[in-house]
Order: sequence, then structure tokens, then C-alpha cells
Amino acid sequence: MKTAFDVMNTDVIKIKKETSLKEIIDIMKEKEIGVLPVIDNEILIGVVSRDDILMKQEEAPIPPVIAFWDVLITLPTNKQFVEKIKKISGYSAAEIMSTYYLKVKTSDKVDKIVTDIIEKKLGFAIVFDEND
Repeated sequence: MKTAFDVMNTDVIKIKKETSLKEIIDIMKEKEIGVLPVIDNEILIGVVSRDDILMKQEEAPIPPVIAFWDVLITLPTNKQFVEKIKKISGYSAAEIMSTYYLKVKTSDKVDKIVTDIIEKKLGFAIVFDEND
């Protein structure tokens, strides 16, 4: 039976709690990944996932638009929209990260990990060695 060690990604890209939302999005797009561990003093303090970003972006109101033939034109004069976008883009990893994640050991069996991921409605697990 395979263990977490057999299937885990060892090329993990970590971010600091001060990493900006723009930097996080750029890293996720460039590296084609959806989860980034957030590290403070070499200790995992949380994770930022695509879902965390999407939930923060839902706080922004939808900008007013005009349909002109087949083209949608955004009206940037909406003050509330501009202020919300500025606020969201200023978020750091610490402000959007989740501290809820599945922590598993390298020796844990893959079938158990998959079951736990499904039961906890997560899309990933963070693998730690036996010494954390």
C-alpha cells in the first residue's frame, strides 16, 4: 500500500505571511498550483488556496457594465468598486490564509488520506515528516 511519502510533492513553494495577494496569484498562475503553505520563522502557520482567494474576491461588488453590441464595457467610476478592489489587492497571505488543513505524516497510507480529504471537504493534505 502506498504512503504519503510515495506520492507527495517535494518541490513545495512556500510563501511568507507578508506575501501580497498579487504575488500569490502570480505564483499560482506561473507554477500552475492551487495551494501555497504560509511559513513564519520556518513554521507552517496556514495555507492559501484558490478558494481562499475567491472568497475574498467575492467581497468586491460587481462593477456596473454596459453591453454595447457584443462588448461589455466596465464603468470604472463606481467609487465603491474601486475602493474594494484596492482593499482586496492590498491583502497579505496572513489576511487570507486558512488555518484549517489536513496534516498527515509521511508514513500515512494514501487510501486513508484520500478518505480524510473527502470527509473534511478539502482538496489537499500537508505532509509532515515523523518529526513534524
